[in-house]
Amino acid sequence: MNWRGWSATRACAALALVGIGLSAAAPQPALAQENDSLIATTIGMDFSHAYFFRGIKQETRGLIAQPYVDASFSLLQRDEGLTGVTFSLGTWNSLHTGETGSGGPATHVASWYESDFFTGITMELENWNAGITYTSYLSPNDSFSSIHELALTLAMDDSDLLVFPLSPHIGLAIEMAGQADGGSAGSCSSRSLRAVEGAMRATSDTVRRL
Repeated sequence: MNWRGWSATRACAALALVGIGLSAAAPQPALAQENDSLIATTIGMDFSHAYFFRGIKQETRGLIAQPYVDASFSLLQRDEGLTGVTFSLGTWNSLHTGETGSGGPATHVASWYESDFFTGITMELENWNAGITYTSYLSPNDSFSSIHELALTLAMDDSDLLVFPLSPHIGLAIEMAGQADGGSAGSCSSRSLRAVEGAMRATSDTVRRL
């Protein structure tokens, strides 16, 4: 996939509607460590034979390994009003042995297709969660240009209201620099969904930890 850089002043770069969804929280296959619920870390690695992002093919050949690590710090915990504030940061990577790994311009790190860094703040008000997350998408093997995004999220924890929680959420991603879909300079990006996806995963993890 070839990503094309573009000016952050373009109107379409300013706003990218990410989506509204209903999803049941699923456990993450990872190693987590907590200290009195104030500091939590997660380390894990997923393996796959295909990597798709929102229906867009990234790689379908060879072995794909996706290691990740993140940490969250509880800045505020109380019973009423603003019940919690959490700061989080982490990184997610995708290593490929297929064409997007061996075919990258930077041969010294050929298999390192993608490396994402994210950091953000999540605030809790009763059963509502609001967050803001910055994410940078980088390609160490130069398969695509760097992208920088800011994501705004809002989620509702309905686990106390329904027998089968739906976890409704909405998100909006703002591309600060770079274009994700490889289209023309005037087209909106679909890859901006990843920022919200990561933010919602962090929000879900925070709800379970607290």
